[in-house]
Amino acid sequence: MNIGIVGGGCSGALVVVHLLKHPGPLSVRLIEPRTELARGLAYSTDCPNHLLNVPAGNMSALPACPSNFSEWLKTNGYPDAGPDFFVSRQIYGKYLGHLLRSAAKSKPESFVRHSTEAVDIDCASGPAVRLTLGDGTWLDVDCAILATGNPPPARLAVSGLNPGQDGYYHSAWEAGALDCPQADTPVLLIGSGLTAVDAIVALRSRGHRGIVYMVSRHGQIPHAHTQYRLGYQQPPAPLGLSLRAMVRAVRAAAWPAADWRTVVDALRPVSNQVWSGFTIAERRRFLRHLKAYWDVHRHRMAPQFGTLLRGAEESGEVQRIAGRLRRVGARGECLMVDVALRGGGERTVAVGRVINCTGPDGDYRRLDNPIVKALFRRGLASPGPLGTGLRTDEHGALVDAEGRASTRLFTIGPPRTGELFESIAVPEIREQAEALAAHAAAICN
Repeated sequence: MNIGIVGGGCSGALVVVHLLKHPGPLSVRLIEPRTELARGLAYSTDCPNHLLNVPAGNMSALPACPSNFSEWLKTNGYPDAGPDFFVSRQIYGKYLGHLLRSAAKSKPESFVRHSTEAVDIDCASGPAVRLTLGDGTWLDVDCAILATGNPPPARLAVSGLNPGQDGYYHSAWEAGALDCPQADTPVLLIGSGLTAVDAIVALRSRGHRGIVYMVSRHGQIPHAHTQYRLGYQQPPAPLGLSLRAMVRAVRAAAWPAADWRTVVDALRPVSNQVWSGFTIAERRRFLRHLKAYWDVHRHRMAPQFGTLLRGAEESGEVQRIAGRLRRVGARGECLMVDVALRGGGERTVAVGRVINCTGPDGDYRRLDNPIVKALFRRGLASPGPLGTGLRTDEHGALVDAEGRASTRLFTIGPPRTGELFESIAVPEIREQAEALAAHAAAICN
């Protein structure tokens, strides 16, 4: 069987790891133009102070071996790294790379790496999926797995703010975005989630000492992790509740809890089941009114970052603004940013640069990705019911424009947010990778 995997970040690498465990004749083709495999965007940061947002004890990439990452740390130069240790994302990238290299060495005849990108995909040539590569060659495979990771942020509809203009960076991971040549230059971050926290950490690590403004609709920042031992052994509410009833149940459970984190974390393993039980109207209401508050409780930052931000806010070095950007104009070497405040009125701040930290664009129809464009152009994919992500079945098979689930095209991770509530973090991706590898091997045999 021949399986093509488009994307060699965390998702793609873990699918390869599990595929190479299967017996029998096998050819796994991994298509990734970047030099380093397995790291993707999240784990290829060049800032050593960027930490994982989850303690090491919960970051095993292998579902069957919960302590795999902790054990790897102890044998690879970090003997004191316990399960509550927050390691750098660079280290985690090395761990994922180790898993991929070990799997490839165990079955070298079955693994081929293509150091280029996939630029087109088609299922019209018989039973095979044809992948056209950027080097002019093509591959025919029995099935293809889209593992492209998180897309870039959406273009913002703000007057005077355009990609490519001086002083504006469309993504925090764009080259040069977090390098400020003048240490005292004020910076404005659009968004106040984990990406904005990463931006502040990188700016401070590189000597920036100017004011950092964080502008977001609600002005909320992620809470920090704390250590706790006692928690719910079962979800804090039964499945099948309406959105309103679920919110009431979670609040009722969190109020008397010693730490509300125990309640949120107990809901995590069944959050996709809860989400699937909501109506489309309920999902829309959640995204519009509750998601921002859920995110700051669910997607928490390392305790060290919590201490850093608390001190920076107390000193005035970091200032949160609840509101929306209205317009951006240039005045000399400064960008004048007008913000419509959440409580009414307007505020103008002068900064040296503006960095978009709003997170990935959920509407895949807008992405400038050649493979995703080809899928939509040929009717091989369709958006999720809320217009975000890709529509998939329970195995991650793409659902085409006619509503039919493919037997040859699959995806993993962020694209599955078209149907799933949680699909971007390691706990979900590792489960998907193992299940998808088994499913793909079964249908190709």
